[in-house]
Amino acid sequence: MRQKIDIADVEAATKIRAKYLRALENEEFGLLPGSTFAKTFLRTYADYLGLDAQLLVEEYRVQHEPRGEEVAPIGAPAGGGRQARRAGRAPVGPPGPAVVFGAIFVLLLAVILVLGFTGDNGGDDETTGTTDGQQARDESAAQERARERRRAKRARERRKRERAAASTVRVRLVPAEPTYACVVDGSGEMLFGGTLAEARNFKAKRIRINLGRTSVSVTVNKKRLRIPPSSDPVGYDLRAGKKPKTLPLGQRPNC
Repeated sequence: MRQKIDIADVEAATKIRAKYLRALENEEFGLLPGSTFAKTFLRTYADYLGLDAQLLVEEYRVQHEPRGEEVAPIGAPAGGGRQARRAGRAPVGPPGPAVVFGAIFVLLLAVILVLGFTGDNGGDDETTGTTDGQQARDESAAQERARERRRAKRARERRKRERAAASTVRVRLVPAEPTYACVVDGSGEMLFGGTLAEARNFKAKRIRINLGRTSVSVTVNKKRLRIPPSSDPVGYDLRAGKKPKTLPLGQRPNC
């Protein structure tokens, strides 16, 4: 808790099941498979936390390890120790080779059991981690494909708007005073004809205008058209994507 480590992280790192880790934390050693497992788990857990593993194991041995777990010599009769004490015989000497081999065999068996307890859970963790990682990568790839589709759709809509804007000319006429005006589209159909007394807007692929005075403000696709001051009428041919063209007198529309 001081190191702010989740019990699941410890389980994944040490391969010790969470229920055994909680038993160590609560000193409920009776929930562990045995004294050997308790010391092994305690040493592994202490090393992971950066604690003195030897000190904790010694404290466990003194306070919690059951007594009477010493290995008796093979073939020794039951109660032989008490009989020897009663008879006043000398203490038994160093253990023989059979005892040593027996202890080694028990230790190896304990190690195998520990690996069996912890290995299964570790395999599940690795499989779960692999599955979760693959699922996260699949979700990320799906999200990226969705973003690509949205970007492609926006690009198509933008190009469509640009093509529509490029194929259309928008004209706004604002007279400074009432004046004659004739406006036709590319086919010659009249869009306006007569006295222009207020601002008017027109839109077509091609527009031709004939103005009685140069005092009219002409805006083409939001750009002001420069008209040189003159007392004569003026005319223009306006097309999408092209510069405005001045029309000679004989080519100007008449309404």
